[in-house]
Amino acid sequence: MKQEKPIIIMERKKRILIVDDDQQIRYLLATFLKGMGVEIDCASNGEEALALISKKDYDLLITDYNMPKMTGSDLLKIVKTRYSLKHAIGITSMTHEHDLYKAGAEACIYKPFNLNEVKSVVNQFL
Repeated sequence: MKQEKPIIIMERKKRILIVDDDQQIRYLLATFLKGMGVEIDCASNGEEALALISKKDYDLLITDYNMPKMTGSDLLKIVKTRYSLKHAIGITSMTHEHDLYKAGAEACIYKPFNLNEVKSVVNQFL
């Protein structure tokens, strides 16, 4: 009698999309979060982010509020109505947190932020 091999299902890595017009913040967050064993993509504005989201599913979107071409709130409104994004976090000063929450963010990270805070918030959604 032939023995059947067990089927092993490999779960894909969690995917995070970081959207910020500040290259240093994108690099800092991407480098730090990769250390958590997740896949990272970055975009410098909302239009780049939408192009990436149309091609790949993400478990978490981290977006700055104040960016050229479209705000983080505008990006979230589009993403939440068109795509199946699981979770979203906004990065902002206290002045725009209401807009981000209203657009669909589930949490906000406030500038200036520390990486332990980022890790704690990200872990809530992964």
